[in-house]
Amino acid sequence: MMSSLRSALVMRNALLFGLAAVLVGSAAGCGGGESAQPSTTPSPSASSASPSPSATPTPTATPAPTAAPTAAPTPTAGSPSAPAGFSTARVSGASQGLGLLTAVRVGAQPGFDRVVFEFETAVPAYVVEYVPLPLHADPSDLPVALEGDHAIGVRMEPAASYDPSSDPLRLTYLGPTRITTSLSTVLEVVKTGDFEAVLSWAIGIDGKQPFKVTVLQSPPRLVIDVATT
Repeated sequence: MMSSLRSALVMRNALLFGLAAVLVGSAAGCGGGESAQPSTTPSPSASSASPSPSATPTPTATPAPTAAPTAAPTPTAGSPSAPAGFSTARVSGASQGLGLLTAVRVGAQPGFDRVVFEFETAVPAYVVEYVPLPLHADPSDLPVALEGDHAIGVRMEPAASYDPSSDPLRLTYLGPTRITTSLSTVLEVVKTGDFEAVLSWAIGIDGKQPFKVTVLQSPPRLVIDVATT
């Protein structure tokens, strides 16, 4: 009888223990069955990224302007360029002896008009230069007309148009004392004096042109070239 009671108590305790165990397990299963999932913040889309700045174009160098050619100066009218050996300055030369005039000639040459005084035996001393207008005769001082707006005076000594040692008097120059031309520059050649071994002539020209003086021989000649260009 005691043994049966003891057995019944053991079985009841075993059942209570088993029931308690079942209750504890159920409570644990209800408290820990769901774990919290961390929330994730969505990352920004690639399309929201800021666009990279475009490259700045390299400026093109501007070529330096080409210098315009300088025009050559235009020669001034009325101031011709003198040919070689020609000038408007006074020209003089020493005497080679008594100049007895025999001929006066005027003619055109390429680039100049030529006046020639030819002598019998020698070319006298000479001065060739521009002289003021109006002209005056030597020794009377009377006015002498001359074509042209400028005059080149030709003074020669000792010189004459006759032989002062001759008796009777011998004329060495029998040509005209005024020679009017149709040339472009030398318009007229006029005798202005023949007194006391000083012989003077004047050359009338248009414009103050440069001239050149040359002494030639065989026969003796005093040559005056007046530029035309």
